[in-house]
Amino acid sequence: MRKNAFTLTIVSFVAGIFGFFLRWLQNLNGFDDAGLSIPGAAISVTVVVYTIAVLLLFFLLERFYLRKLSRSTAPSEAFALPSFLIKLILWAAAAFMLVGSLIYMFSSDFSRFPTMQRITGALGIFAGLCFPFICQRKNAFQEGGSAMATALIPLAFACFWLVTAYRIEAENPILWSYAPHILAIIAVLLAFYYVAAYFFGKAKPARCVFFLQSASYFGIFTLMDQLPAAETLMFIACSAASLVFQYVIINNAEKAANAAEG
Repeated sequence: MRKNAFTLTIVSFVAGIFGFFLRWLQNLNGFDDAGLSIPGAAISVTVVVYTIAVLLLFFLLERFYLRKLSRSTAPSEAFALPSFLIKLILWAAAAFMLVGSLIYMFSSDFSRFPTMQRITGALGIFAGLCFPFICQRKNAFQEGGSAMATALIPLAFACFWLVTAYRIEAENPILWSYAPHILAIIAVLLAFYYVAAYFFGKAKPARCVFFLQSASYFGIFTLMDQLPAAETLMFIACSAASLVFQYVIINNAEKAANAAEG
């Protein structure tokens, strides 16, 4: 039961690690001395092919292996806390997000969009604090307005983060230098969107796991880039939360499926 959830979570993590390694090779061999991307570079093609293969693997896993996820759609069941270790990991992710968001917010004086950056940093602080409260013990979980707000705040943060990052990078002429960064934030946004959907009665379990896996992959992948320290910490936090959420959803869905069959 837990073995499958752990195995699939490790698959997501290892896929991200290999992506991180390929991005490192691309940064070494995919750009010329002037910092411009080399058209048709073999390593850049490899990165694209690998990323497509990883996303296809995630899709096939959710499409054919995790069909029983639909058995667990209530948030009190899907996000029931399986162990105290999970809570500790989420609090660690919250700590990374808190520090990263504070740095992001207080470094806004050097940004071309200080107001957007301050809002994003403030939302990031609250988003990080929400991570541990999304997963609760089943008998302590409240499916009410407070739970809905807890799920919405990380989504709002991701939306502001995407807009802010895109506006900052909009004038960068080198697509390969910022595209992974933007794709990673989009993946985080979609993952948090489908997590929030549970709390509004619109759960799509398989789709949620797919985007959580994608968020963890892109989040780890883009850590190889020369990001500001604030965003590095924020990506670490979001990747860790995405890995934990997918583990919890798969684990609880399998428990529900086994109980139904028993």
